[in-house]
Amino acid sequence: MRQLRIESTMLACAVHEDMDPNNYLQFDKIRDFPHPTISLEVWRELCMVSELAPSFLIIISLCSCVIMLILL
Repeated sequence: MRQLRIESTMLACAVHEDMDPNNYLQFDKIRDFPHPTISLEVWRELCMVSELAPSFLIIISLCSCVIMLILL
């Protein structure tokens, strides 16, 4: 996935002059520039999942903490 993000970022940088070419996590911009071997729909879903992953992990951590507190 990393290599796909890098290539997508390079494609997006050609259009978005304000993009940092070294930041491969700008999902709001790269979601419209899929690698040629991936359909736009699939690429957008992958970007959405990748963008939500950190938030999801935080929620899981918080839930784990609450459960541990309840069990104490």
